[in-house]
Amino acid sequence: MAQLMSALIGVLNETLKESAIAFYKLNKAYSTLEKIMQMEENYLLKNKKKNRAAAAASKKSAENLASRTSSLSLTESTTSTPKQLINDDPESDVFKGAFDIFTHSGANLCFGALMLFLSIVPPTFQTLLSIVGFRGDRERGLRMLWQASKFDNLLGAIAGLALLDYYNAIIRSAIIIPDLSGDHEKDVSTYPVDRLHKLLKDMRTRFSKSQLWLLEGSRMLAFDRRLDLALDSLTNCGTSPLKQVEALRMFELSFDSMYSHQYELCAESFIKCIDLNSWSQALYVYNAASCYLVLYRKAGNDKAAAEKWAKKATDLYNKVPDYAGKKKFLASQLPFDVYVLRKVNKFQERARRMGVPLVDAVGVDPVEEMIFLWNGPLRMDAAQLEDSWANLAWSEEGEVNSKRWAKESADEKALMAICRAGILREQRKHEEAKKLLTEQILNRPEPTKDPYHENWVKPIAHFEMANNAWMQRSEYRPFDPTEEVEGEKKAVDETTTTAAAATAATTKTSTTASSAASSVRGSINGGGKKASEADRRYIAEAKEHIDKLAKWHAYELHARFGMKVTMAQTTIQRWQNAHPY
Repeated sequence: MAQLMSALIGVLNETLKESAIAFYKLNKAYSTLEKIMQMEENYLLKNKKKNRAAAAASKKSAENLASRTSSLSLTESTTSTPKQLINDDPESDVFKGAFDIFTHSGANLCFGALMLFLSIVPPTFQTLLSIVGFRGDRERGLRMLWQASKFDNLLGAIAGLALLDYYNAIIRSAIIIPDLSGDHEKDVSTYPVDRLHKLLKDMRTRFSKSQLWLLEGSRMLAFDRRLDLALDSLTNCGTSPLKQVEALRMFELSFDSMYSHQYELCAESFIKCIDLNSWSQALYVYNAASCYLVLYRKAGNDKAAAEKWAKKATDLYNKVPDYAGKKKFLASQLPFDVYVLRKVNKFQERARRMGVPLVDAVGVDPVEEMIFLWNGPLRMDAAQLEDSWANLAWSEEGEVNSKRWAKESADEKALMAICRAGILREQRKHEEAKKLLTEQILNRPEPTKDPYHENWVKPIAHFEMANNAWMQRSEYRPFDPTEEVEGEKKAVDETTTTAAAATAATTKTSTTASSAASSVRGSINGGGKKASEADRRYIAEAKEHIDKLAKWHAYELHARFGMKVTMAQTTIQRWQNAHPY
């Protein structure tokens, strides 16, 4: 495990030299794990044959005994049945010794994690890895991690944490992922709601004192559009003595408070993240500044408050360049470092050109823009979505704002359109969202000379078009239990907002609601049903936009969306294979 972790961390190092050295370590770890897995497979097959032979001998012996004792009479009949020969559970005869359990769970954890890691690195990096013989297998890796998570030891806990983190951080934030089928083997590629809630409950039972499970539970609550309970869980669970865990808690608290429009809490939390985490510090400073900017806008006629928030926002925006570029990923600057640095330069240039303070030169609400980029609408309830819409409308309201908005660039209006489209998508107003994207973004030419151009908006508009088309299918069912599907409201038990209720709600009410929701979900495998022509048109529409995006020239935040685009291509292809004409 140490060899593998050293290799993975090295591959993601800041310098190409360190990454090259790590490739050798990765090759060594890969070879070692392959040998261990082969040895274990041979061991299991050997024991399987041995157990079968023993079972056959037992049966023959029993038959001989029966013929010799047929004349005897018993007062009570007893029957002995041999245990199942080989199965995946820890109770299997194969895993009698602690060494067997450690080897099996450890091998599945390490090789599964490696397979998963190799499958989710950026496409260009995957090509490089395949040249030297490394090929990831996402489904195989996930199945191995699920197997490792069954064991009540440290390795099982790490596997469980890896699964929860992968599904909650990567899969759940995507839109175009396979529908649930109810088959555990097939559902590893999607978001297996019930299975994840059961896993979280098991981990809390096994390791009740760990805050890591509270963090994963809060993520699930947030994706269930229950940000209030998620925030209660994060704020009331206490400070962790481990800096790494506290950094994760503060990160989740920062973004959940952003989605909830609790600006002071959000700004304070992001500022705390700077001291807890050396990565993405420029992003934290920028987000805190943006929260103070919104508070400045909301101050209205309160001059003292307006001056206070304006000063805080200006000071932090001006500090963003000092924090950018300190860390690199795969020898490249972090995507959001590039993004926030350009945004601040854009604000400063607008302030000089317009002859106004920096806080008055900012256009579209930067908090709402960040919410869109982190797919915050996917976590918001109806009221929070309306609040986001109102925040965006600020730029057009009032005599001063409306006059300035009329003169705004097409670039800024496109930015407004894509943020609004994200809200409309989650309100299930898909045709309205697609119309807005088409008219305000896709049908308009891109500026070529503006150095501060939002060059990510147009390609991501194609992504949003695909998301909306995917959600318009009759087979589509949301993964959260609070949405309305075909007129049927999914009930959610809202009992209390204490931390205890929040943690209990994650495993109790969410599981109940998700179980009800899963009973009506469609299957990516078709389930023997022929797809409607309308669904085929929506799939064709989604594929058209995803294919355009996949071929798009380099754009800002490409790394942010690249994995989701690849996942969407795979999902659409699987749907088409499962629904031939």
